[in-house]
Amino acid sequence: MKTFYCNTLHAQSLCEKYSAKHPLSFENVGFPIYFDSIVVAAYHKGLVDPDKVTRKEARDTVESYFKAINVTVSKFPKLCFPEDFLDKILQETKRVESTLLPDFFHNGGENTMEEEFQHIKTTKYCTVAVNEVLELYNLSNELRAL
Repeated sequence: MKTFYCNTLHAQSLCEKYSAKHPLSFENVGFPIYFDSIVVAAYHKGLVDPDKVTRKEARDTVESYFKAINVTVSKFPKLCFPEDFLDKILQETKRVESTLLPDFFHNGGENTMEEEFQHIKTTKYCTVAVNEVLELYNLSNELRAL
C-alpha cells in the first residue's frame, strides 16, 4: 500500500498517513526492469535462446555490456505516455485525493500534487524504448556468446 500511495498515485498526504500507521521494517523490494525489458525484446528478435541461457543470465549480460561501455539507463531512449493520457492520470489522481482528503486537497494539496506530477512524469511514466536500444547498440554478439 505504501508503494501504491507514495509511488503510484503520488498522494503525498495519504503516503504520509499510511507510513505513520504502518512503518515498514524494510525498504520497497522492487527493482527496475529496464534490462529485463531489453532481454525480452532481444528474445523476440531471436537474439536470446532460452534453452541455453536463463533470463537472469541474459539480463546480467546486458547490464554488464552497458556498464562496460559506460552507458547508463538515463542515456537510453525513452517511451512515455502521451500528454493527453498523463493529463487523465493527473485528473483522476486529483479526484481521488480530493475525495479521500478534502482538507489537504483544498488547502494547497492540489498545487503540490500538480508540481510533483510535473516533476516525475518523465521518469515514472516512461520506460526504455527497447527496440530503439536494440537498434542503437549491438547486443547480438554479447547475447549469442552465452
